[in-house]
Amino acid sequence: MAEVNDRIFEISQLHSEDCEFVCECSNESCVDTLQLTLKEYAVLKAQPDRPLLKLPGHPG
Repeated sequence: MAEVNDRIFEISQLHSEDCEFVCECSNESCVDTLQLTLKEYAVLKAQPDRPLLKLPGHPG
């Protein structure tokens, strides 16, 4: 899912300040989304060991 979110980030930079990203929890059937600004996602993406982007309470 991280690759999907990276692509969403790249495309969204052309159109918007914020975007919906997909939850990266370990539940493979999860289709929930999280609203982040592009700046917030860029900060997460820049981390060498980027944490999973997941909703509170979702499995790791």
